[in-house]
Amino acid sequence: MSKSDSVVKGGGSVAIARMLGMVLSFLLFLVLARHSPQDAGVFRTVVTYLVIAEFLGMLGMHRWLATEMASENKGRWALFLATNSVMLGVSIFLIITYLSISYLDVYSPGIDHGLKLAALSIIPSGIYQCVQSALIGVGKTYAVGKYNGIEYLIRCTVSILLIYLNFSVTDVIWVFVLTRWGIAFYSFYVLSQMLEADHWLPNKKDVAYVLRDAPKFLVIIFAFLTLRNAALVLIPALISDAENAIFGVAYQLFDMILLIPSVLAVTSNHVFVNKANQSNVALRRVSTQLVSITSLALFPCIAITAAFAQNFLMFLYGDHYLLAKHALMLLMIASGLVMVDQVLSQVMTARKDYKSDMISILVGGLSAAALTVVLVMHSGATGAALALVLAMLATVIIRLRLLRSVFPIKLLLLSTWRPSLASLITFIFFDMGLKLSMFSVLANGKYLWIFCVPIALILYVFLLYVMGGITLAKRTRIRQFLFHH
Repeated sequence: MSKSDSVVKGGGSVAIARMLGMVLSFLLFLVLARHSPQDAGVFRTVVTYLVIAEFLGMLGMHRWLATEMASENKGRWALFLATNSVMLGVSIFLIITYLSISYLDVYSPGIDHGLKLAALSIIPSGIYQCVQSALIGVGKTYAVGKYNGIEYLIRCTVSILLIYLNFSVTDVIWVFVLTRWGIAFYSFYVLSQMLEADHWLPNKKDVAYVLRDAPKFLVIIFAFLTLRNAALVLIPALISDAENAIFGVAYQLFDMILLIPSVLAVTSNHVFVNKANQSNVALRRVSTQLVSITSLALFPCIAITAAFAQNFLMFLYGDHYLLAKHALMLLMIASGLVMVDQVLSQVMTARKDYKSDMISILVGGLSAAALTVVLVMHSGATGAALALVLAMLATVIIRLRLLRSVFPIKLLLLSTWRPSLASLITFIFFDMGLKLSMFSVLANGKYLWIFCVPIALILYVFLLYVMGGITLAKRTRIRQFLFHH
């Protein structure tokens, strides 16, 4: 097998694909939201169930498989086949579950029908998740980005065209299902050639090895999916599809912001595994570097989105979705916590400390479920966002406590205080400025506020420079992390 991709090559591919996917998915949801809040709510819920199927199909072992593939030189194909066999068994159970939910009348007729279609994509979703995890594990993240980009391009452009031609949201879901079948089997074939497949039936010992820690991973992924998707599943059941659309527009922007930490986390997976095999010191160093680099890029995006939340929502979605303003601002806080959580989880996974990972995410998942039910009934979409913030905070606190010997909180504060402070000052300046007379024209203008966004970014960079956050030494370390791992 050829040399693994660098963080920049693999990360660039995944980043471009994710950005393409985010933009196209954003446009698709935008068209749906403007067309019908009801359809947008149905679509958001069904897509959430599609995402849940991707992760539950593998029992949450996607990161485990990537880690195992990174450390294995031989037997990679056998391990991949064993994981797929487990996935197929779980997928059958999930299909039955989805179909059962669709007949319980918990949701509206539109969502119930969408769940039946979502059941058809469970098996290819599991296959595709296995392929992506394997490619990440062997350092071929460039291919992951390429396949993701192809799928996003086909399904979103066709779906947008169908909406403009007055097709229903059901037809859009059909496009998602059929596209997933196609990309899953194509990528499976390519991986089989890459790993030089020499057999097609899994070995019982390999299956037993995969299932050894499966209960832990199932708890982890179930808690993770509860933490991240509780609101999107519960809002339409507790309130309405239209309220879910309001939360959905804020969550869509939240997803776009998370592109930054997600890409860096995925593409540095093999780096973390290698450092964990060396020593805790090496793992601590690379973890600190990842937190520092991610916060430099993520925090200004959080500050700018929060400061101009009302303007973004008005410009993109219209007056009806201004109700999502406070939900969006809260989700920006949550995105910073998600970034920290991803790095800490990656440290635990690299050390194969799955017990700590399970405890942490279980606290977060249970907190999210309980808080979402209570706060959604009281405050709707805003309550759902607040529930996510509190649940993420609880998860991060537990992780820091369990990793105190490897990643003490002092290192986290030292790595993030400069971008945090620069972003906070930028947010306060523009958030208050838009409420005062000095920016009143920009605040009330339909498009003029856009000119404030690059000014806000320039202010952030200036503050960071004054604080010593972009010195020559720091830039050198960033280049080393991105290009030489």
